[in-house]
Amino acid sequence: MPVRFIPLLGAALCFSCYDAKAPDQHQVFGRVDQVDHYQLNLPEKDLENIFTSENISMDERRLTEIIHHKDPRHIEDSAFVAELDATPYFTKKTFDPKYHDKLLQAFELDEPFLSASFKPVSKLCAPMYTDILVFRSHKKLTGLAKLCFECDEAHLVAKTPPTKKIKTNYPALRKVLNAR
Repeated sequence: MPVRFIPLLGAALCFSCYDAKAPDQHQVFGRVDQVDHYQLNLPEKDLENIFTSENISMDERRLTEIIHHKDPRHIEDSAFVAELDATPYFTKKTFDPKYHDKLLQAFELDEPFLSASFKPVSKLCAPMYTDILVFRSHKKLTGLAKLCFECDEAHLVAKTPPTKKIKTNYPALRKVLNAR
């Protein structure tokens, strides 16, 4: 008689672990229904002229802040996206929803490996964030990813706890950005 209850017990165990919100909820950026990609559209020579010039315009100054500084710091800073829209140096493309899952899978919470001999590696690259992803749900900002593919470095802004680290899969991101 107890053998007949094993499949029933197994099914009950599976359903008790199922979270109905899990498929819609991404671990880093939450539920997303729109992803915008801002890409720097300035030739390298013009960019070099901006960096070497003594007198630059306010737009050029803001451009240097966008691509070199780690701002914004908080998801509530929606003025950053308005500045991206206002600047003439970036082109904006909205991703087809069929790419959302692939984009979101490139960002995941990383469980750090703790060891007495583990030492973080320092990079000799100064990141220049030329690609920026803006994640939204119902027109509300849920996350930002400023990306430097030369350094494989990102500045991420999301509602994850500050103690959590986010791992970025740069080859997967390159593949998605080039696929569309």
